[in-house]
Amino acid sequence: METTTVDEREFTSFLSNHERLIRAYVASLGVPWDSVDEVAHEAFVQFHLGDTRRPAEVEPLRWLKSVARNCAMSWFRARTKAKRWLELSEVLETAAQRAEQQGHDDDSCSPASVSALKVCLASLPEAGRQVLDWYYRDERQAEDIAASLQQTASGVRMKLMRLRDLLGDCVRRRLRLADG
Repeated sequence: METTTVDEREFTSFLSNHERLIRAYVASLGVPWDSVDEVAHEAFVQFHLGDTRRPAEVEPLRWLKSVARNCAMSWFRARTKAKRWLELSEVLETAAQRAEQQGHDDDSCSPASVSALKVCLASLPEAGRQVLDWYYRDERQAEDIAASLQQTASGVRMKLMRLRDLLGDCVRRRLRLADG
């Protein structure tokens, strides 16, 4: 028979007393019902593993709620990122199909080019992808992006130029490797 330490018993008691509250709290943050259990479970695990980091003056329930909020925000970030890349992937596929249907001889929309571009985009740092998303997907002006990044508009334009050059080099390199 496995012995239970006092800490484990206290945690189990605490969890059983507050489990419903935390699940309701996670749901109130906008997490869909079918994912509430996943997020709440992650919060309980992180709370249990990281309880030693909790400052003594912070009540356990308040700490657990902050852990649950962070887990919910992580869940939203992961879903948003996946959705954003799915949208980009669909746009690239549509462009490739349209170019093929119209009989363009331009290799820039070939399946190999689109595939290489996807890999190259995925290899960019998050900050670079964000700037490209704002400019191309959201159609924001350089001045607007500059305000968000606390940079100058010319700095944003330079960053966009460097990102395009970087992507172009990456795609050409991948296509050369694919050709052998």
